[in-house]
Amino acid sequence: MIRAITQGLRRASTRLPLVFFLLLVNLGFAALLAFPMASRLRSDLRNRDAARGMLYGFDTAWWEQWRSSRSGFFSSLSPDILGAGFAFKNAEFALKGELPLRLFASPAGEDPERLDPAILVLAFGYLVVQAFLSGGVLKVLRSGSGAFHLRAFLHSSGFYFSRVVGIGLVALAFFAVVFLLERPLARLVSAGAQDLSSEAGALALSLAGQGALLLALFAVQTISSLAKVFLMVEDRSSALLAFVSSLGFCLRHPFRTAGVVVAFLGLGAGLLAIFLLADGAMEVTGYRSQIAAFGLFQAFLFGCIFLRVCLFSGLMALLEDSAGA
Repeated sequence: MIRAITQGLRRASTRLPLVFFLLLVNLGFAALLAFPMASRLRSDLRNRDAARGMLYGFDTAWWEQWRSSRSGFFSSLSPDILGAGFAFKNAEFALKGELPLRLFASPAGEDPERLDPAILVLAFGYLVVQAFLSGGVLKVLRSGSGAFHLRAFLHSSGFYFSRVVGIGLVALAFFAVVFLLERPLARLVSAGAQDLSSEAGALALSLAGQGALLLALFAVQTISSLAKVFLMVEDRSSALLAFVSSLGFCLRHPFRTAGVVVAFLGLGAGLLAIFLLADGAMEVTGYRSQIAAFGLFQAFLFGCIFLRVCLFSGLMALLEDSAGA
């Protein structure tokens, strides 16, 4: 397990051009919403006294007025997604089943806070592009050389795309089962929390229910990621058999597999903590500090993508070690 973790870090660190390319793809998708949002804000703030206040601080009166009049995906802009808030917001929407395309979400009447359709469609497109790029990422990690050639990368991405999509569809079926089981369990947890006389006990029970759901989602995601590695390492042509092999491997080696995943999740949590501290210490007032904040945010995303590549690499090393044992 330790060797798989160190191999994952070493192999990914020799393929930093790949990580930079993935960061550029991430920026491209973000720009599809960021540029219309910036244009809307520029238009609404033009020739207003609030413009200077929003540049060097925060104009509460203007914000309240703008918030009540916005519509579409602009309504998703709020202070709680700024800084590191996006990570917690994404986790919240994942637990609600909003992604992908609101397939596992509760009826609209039960949860008034929903993602805008434009964001749902863009997020789905991002998942498709991720599935396309996964084959190229695994091929680069599998190769003995750390060189990154875009043409070869895109060729590998296209070659494995249909198999990766197949694994994604199987994973969606497992996610559906998880959410189907979660609904009645959530009602039981809610009823049990209401019966408790202690507010702390009720909160602990609710958090335990959410934690169990998050753990189940992570388990399915881990099996799905390892199935993609099976496709590459053993050159599987069947997505379903690759998923079944991945599930069997996780059942035979639960502690080793979980150890690799938890190690990189822990590094991700540490990275998020560092970002929280740096973002909290930075006072964003004016263009220069905004550019610095943008650079800090992209450095954080680069680290997240790097750790994701490390996870793929670590799982690959774990599978290779098990095959050679």
